[in-house]
Amino acid sequence: MAQRVGKVDHWRTSDQKQRWLAAALLDIEPRLRRIKGFRALPLLRQALRTAVQGGEATAAIQAA
Repeated sequence: MAQRVGKVDHWRTSDQKQRWLAAALLDIEPRLRRIKGFRALPLLRQALRTAVQGGEATAAIQAA
């Protein structure tokens, strides 16, 4: 992936970043391996969402 995006100094838009990232991921996809414990990823996602939402609530309380 660094071969594709490593030398880019300035991104014009976030769409451009997403296109480059998608192209790089498609390029390396055949070399990717399944992650051990991948079935637990939905639980991790939910835990992260809960933590982020809790952090936002804490920041709002502290700002008030």
